[in-house]
Amino acid sequence: MANDRTELGMICLISGSDYEKGQLRLASPFYCEYGDNLPEKLVLHVISGPIWEANFTLGSLYIEGLKPMMSYYCLRPYHMVVLYYVGGAEFNVRFYTPYAVEMKYPTAEYDSQSDVICSSLEEEKLCSTYHFNAVHNFVGVYNLHIESDQFVTNKVLSGYACDKIGLSPSVKSIRLCFEDHEWRIRLKWVDGDALFGKTWYDFVEAAKVVDGDLLALYKTGSRFKFKVSVFDKNTVCDEYLGGGIL
Repeated sequence: MANDRTELGMICLISGSDYEKGQLRLASPFYCEYGDNLPEKLVLHVISGPIWEANFTLGSLYIEGLKPMMSYYCLRPYHMVVLYYVGGAEFNVRFYTPYAVEMKYPTAEYDSQSDVICSSLEEEKLCSTYHFNAVHNFVGVYNLHIESDQFVTNKVLSGYACDKIGLSPSVKSIRLCFEDHEWRIRLKWVDGDALFGKTWYDFVEAAKVVDGDLLALYKTGSRFKFKVSVFDKNTVCDEYLGGGIL
């Protein structure tokens, strides 16, 4: 694979419909400049070595026929694909997770039965994570590090955390959300700490939150409503814990 630093690069963000159709949308400026010269059969070279064929139709902004590649690399909605145009039919390609980190490339053989099924809730969860990285530049109002006792005692927000996100004992509930899915969680105040009501467990179960995960909270346009980005425990590192640990 050629040195992609000298090539023309573009970011292709995978949406839910794009994943289902196995396609990537080319950047409009790239299409206007190079679309007329692209052949019908394209070749994508992944940094780890594999080569994938794709289809292109003049008049369309999409590269198609990529569902096998997306399945092999477990690409889901809000993963990012960076294409580097080499020339002719050739592209180099890199993959990034919704955490804005380049993925660890698999070495196993492709399994045609390994398509990733992504529910609408899972897609929203990935969307929130992507927005936190790409739109909000990792800036939230609080980073909530999940520990096992939070599932037992309901002591979720310490007094320090409540001050950080603007909560006081007069606040009876907060709302946590992704995009369309939302959970209203009642608060019980004990010695300045906020204990979450049972809806907390509904959120934890739906979002598949486990011990060691980190929830990045950031404000929305509504008071006491916070959008949540979930960082699973395998990707959490010290830099994400700056907002505070209970």
